[in-house]
Amino acid sequence: MYSYIARRLVFGALTIIGVSVMVFVVMRILPGDPLVAIFGPEGMTKLTEEQRASYMSELGLSDRCGCNTPTGCATSRTAISAAPSFAPKASPT
Repeated sequence: MYSYIARRLVFGALTIIGVSVMVFVVMRILPGDPLVAIFGPEGMTKLTEEQRASYMSELGLSDRCGCNTPTGCATSRTAISAAPSFAPKASPT
């Protein structure tokens, strides 16, 4: 009985790890722009290149691995708690 429970727990843990790895890989492979998902196609046409770069930097997407800090990925995890503002910034008219 204990071996059955242990086996089920091991297979459950392996399943969770396998699904997590597959989701991570699929999310990295799929094309798409996160800013289009946030602002929509119409909102993206209204953003300037400076605003786009600013949002990409705030979201941590300016670097391929998401580590846009000079010291590496370990310190960028602490910046996650500071929520970025997704509201479009007012452009001077």
